[in-house]
Order: sequence, then structure tokens, then C-alpha cells
Amino acid sequence: MSVKKIILLFLFSGMISGVLAQYRFGLSGGTMISSLTGKDFTATDLPKIGVTIGFFYEYEFKRNFSLLFEPMFAQKGAKYTYNPRYDTQVDVDNRLNYFTIPLMAKINFPAKINFYFTTGLSLSYLADYKSEIHAYVGGYEIPFEPFFPYTYSRIDAGASLGFGVMWKEVFLDFRYIHGLRNIYDSDENIPSIRNQVLSVKLAFSLYRKKYLPCYKKL
Repeated sequence: MSVKKIILLFLFSGMISGVLAQYRFGLSGGTMISSLTGKDFTATDLPKIGVTIGFFYEYEFKRNFSLLFEPMFAQKGAKYTYNPRYDTQVDVDNRLNYFTIPLMAKINFPAKINFYFTTGLSLSYLADYKSEIHAYVGGYEIPFEPFFPYTYSRIDAGASLGFGVMWKEVFLDFRYIHGLRNIYDSDENIPSIRNQVLSVKLAFSLYRKKYLPCYKKL
């Protein structure tokens, strides 16, 4: 095959991809079931339920592949008990409120009801938190500071994997997010503990447009 034919074939493929490309914008919201994990986390952990709300922008390169940008507010946290000494019990109940920016790759399986898989990374900023801590020895409450001298890290990151279904412009999305950073400020004496989240979200596309590129003669 000549170089000229290869160039023409490449340009034709690009035109087909460009005609099929489209983008959509919408709102999303749902529930997050969060808990903690990590090599140093040996406590009794009770998951905590929070909410997430935000918007999304999806750019579809081809019918079966797109990129998803989803700025959102996300509530995480956990309620857990641990024993720093054999006679001491510490109860922790925290609520961590993050502003999160996920960037996801989305693989679509077009049909009347569209199935898809997602995977990607997210970066989060801890906007606010509330933490209730109590320490007990022999049933009597004592100051907790010697057993919980930690401060929360403002930056978090995560990796996620999920799937969902889309009917017309309504999405039902299921996702697992595994924390990549310690939730506490890093220090050699601080235990390695990370967020982990299961989320269920409903999203609505408010605007959708096909992208038709224009080619100019040189």
C-alpha cells in the first residue's frame, strides 16, 4: 500500500471518529457506604452511610469509549473501636467531607439499554470533618488524646472500578473506590489507614451534543 493511500485511510478514519464523537453534561447524586482499611487497621469497623452530589462531563471519542470528568461533594467516614492496650478501649466516630474530582475511562456496550464499565483515579480535598472520640479504662472514661494524637490529611486520592447501565439519558452507576493515601498526616509513627467506599449513584444527562469537526483545505 502506497504512502498516499495510508494517509487517505488515516484521514478517513479520523473523519468517521470525529462524526461519532459527542459530549454530554448532567447532574449526579447518590449514596456512599464508606469504611476504613489498611495494614495497620485492626479495629472493629462499622461502615458509615453518606451522600454524594455533583455534576459530570462526558466526552465520547467512539461509541464504545469515553472519558468522564465528575466533580462532586462526597461524605466519607467510619465508626470503629480499637484497643491500644489490653485494658483500654477507644471509640472513634468520624465524618469526612471531601470535594472530589474523579477522571474515569468508560467502556460502553451500546444497546437499547447501554451497559458500561468504568475505571480511573480521583483526587480529593478534605473540606470539613467532624470526629467524636472517647477512651475508656475499666468502664471509666479517660482523656483520649494520648491514644489518638492524629490529625487528618487534607489531601486524599483513590482508584476506582465500577459498572453501570444507561437507559436513554438516565444512568445507574455502581462503583468501588480504594484509597491510595493515608487519611492521617504522614508520620513514621502514624498507622497506615485508608478510605474505602462503595457508591450507588443516579445521574441525568441535561445536555448532549454530537461533535461535527470542520476540515480546512491547506
